[in-house]
Amino acid sequence: MARHSFDNVVLSRIGVDGDTVRSQVLVDQAHPGLFDHPLDHVPGALIFEAMRQTALAAAHELFGLSPRMLVLVGCDAVFESFGELELPTDCAAVAEAEICSRQVVLSVTLAQEGRQIAHGRVTLQRVSASTAALDRIVR
Repeated sequence: MARHSFDNVVLSRIGVDGDTVRSQVLVDQAHPGLFDHPLDHVPGALIFEAMRQTALAAAHELFGLSPRMLVLVGCDAVFESFGELELPTDCAAVAEAEICSRQVVLSVTLAQEGRQIAHGRVTLQRVSASTAALDRIVR
């Protein structure tokens, strides 16, 4: 998921179903960054991060692209309803297009019990090996 700490991975049960990559979102209310104060719903930051991580997993599973060689360059999201903390939250990504061989665009949806709570488009761009190596050195 291109995260340096496993604590920042928000997905489990990643699987491929034809041209769709599905995952379950981990709603960890003890996460200090995503739940910095008490909430009664799934926070938007967690929804965005689940979209990003599911898109990275889809790019890897569908196209063989390394998550460490991809960066998020665009995310358009529509929040349709509140996500309940107690319900399982599922995320699915489908590739829309591969543009100029440098970008991958994916449609991503989040749902609880079959009810869509958010959807959007995530655009990932490939980075060069030297850029990825420099990023590892800087961190």
